[in-house]
Amino acid sequence: MKFFSRLSIQSKLMLMLLAVSIASILVISYVGYTSGKEVILDNIHGQITELRNSRARQVQSYFNYVKNHAITLAEDPTVIEAMKSFTDSFINWKTRKLLPI
Repeated sequence: MKFFSRLSIQSKLMLMLLAVSIASILVISYVGYTSGKEVILDNIHGQITELRNSRARQVQSYFNYVKNHAITLAEDPTVIEAMKSFTDSFINWKTRKLLPI
C-alpha cells in the first residue's frame, strides 16, 4: 500500500483508468463469449435436427420404394406363377427321388 501512496495523482488516475478498462474488457469478453457459445450451440442443434429429419425422410422414402416394388412384383404374372411352382415343389420335395450325380 505504501507504493500506491507514494504515486502522484496523475499516476493514480492512470492506474485506476487502466484497472477500470481491464475490468470492462473482461466483462465484455465474458458476455461475448457466453453469447457466442449460445449462438453456436443453437446453430449446431438446428443442424443436427435438420440432419435427423433428412435421414428420417430418406429412410421413409426407401421403405416406400421397397413397398411399391413388392406390390409391383406381387402383381406380376410371372412372379405369381413362379411362387405357385415353388410352393408345389416345396410341398412335394420329400416324395421326389433325386438323381445321383
